[in-house]
Amino acid sequence: MRRGRVFILLAIIIIIGLVAVYLVQQNFFPLGTSSSGTTTVEEPSCSAPSVQMVDIIIVAQDVPRGTVLNEEHLTTMEWPQENFLETMFRADEKGSVLGRQARHDIDNGTPLTLGMLIDVNESLSDTGSIASLSIPKGMVAIPVQVDRKSSVAYALRPGDHVSVIGTFVVVDVDTEFQSKLPNGVGGVTSTGSAGEGQPAFLTVQVFPSGDRTVVGRTELDPLLNELIYVMPSEQQRPRIVTQILMQDATVLRYGEFSCEDLRPEEPVPAEGEQAEGDVPVTPPEQKPPDIVTLIVTPQEAVALEHLRKSGVDITLALRSSGDTDPIDTEAVTFQYMLETYNIPIPAKLPYSLETESDSSNQPAQEPNQ
Repeated sequence: MRRGRVFILLAIIIIIGLVAVYLVQQNFFPLGTSSSGTTTVEEPSCSAPSVQMVDIIIVAQDVPRGTVLNEEHLTTMEWPQENFLETMFRADEKGSVLGRQARHDIDNGTPLTLGMLIDVNESLSDTGSIASLSIPKGMVAIPVQVDRKSSVAYALRPGDHVSVIGTFVVVDVDTEFQSKLPNGVGGVTSTGSAGEGQPAFLTVQVFPSGDRTVVGRTELDPLLNELIYVMPSEQQRPRIVTQILMQDATVLRYGEFSCEDLRPEEPVPAEGEQAEGDVPVTPPEQKPPDIVTLIVTPQEAVALEHLRKSGVDITLALRSSGDTDPIDTEAVTFQYMLETYNIPIPAKLPYSLETESDSSNQPAQEPNQ
């Protein structure tokens, strides 16, 4: 009986000792710190998301236009599956590439696509231009005339995204004549009829264009209390409205395309020689391009052509790199400018400032004798 109590007492002492050791470790050696004082840091076990890759066919060297491709021209490389295009060739599709011709020059390391190749029996002259390869399916390219101001001061380059801004100059026209108002006026007099039952003869007097009388209106003069005929003192002043017409067009080329492949080959004199009768020609002065080719939808191309024929002023606004988000703008008129920018209409005062041009038009006064 006494021996059993001793065992129970020893068990209690051991349990108390283990609890004391545990408490000491928790208080003096926190989690991640060893008894020697060295802190241990556990690395997080988060693995980077795996990117699925696919082997595609690329060219292993520079390939000139018209080259028939063989094994030496080709190699493979890994390509992200998410960036794989339907027109690319997988590594197991070499049979679709070998023996075909390069439609244009292909740089070393370029992934091959279907549009870069033609069959050997096809004529290179019938395959279209290289520019057409840069136009996405369903889009078209159309040129737009530009100058220094409408081309962002010549800053445009291929691949830029631009917004097309149009400014319309609106005038009133006669609905039947479709000519700008006001109409000219001619005098009409009747000279009687040629006989009984015959229509009367009318004489129309048309004033010369420089001395033409225009249609005005009658008004009651408040001072004289009489009707007067009022005519415009100048030509009709047009009304102007400006708005972004196309939000995101892509620049295909700034300037003209090369026409070297369209010109007949001419014999070139040997170095140091000059063809008989030839006169040294000074190369023409290089001028900034005045035309830009845009990639747009077919409907936008039709609209651009209509704007060109209508004489609408077109300006290109350069967008930020990579910015293709929709743009929401209001059409700008004179009324919009007054209301948006809080511009008051000046009061009509009984005095004004004399401008320099006014003073220069005054006749010189002779000095007093």
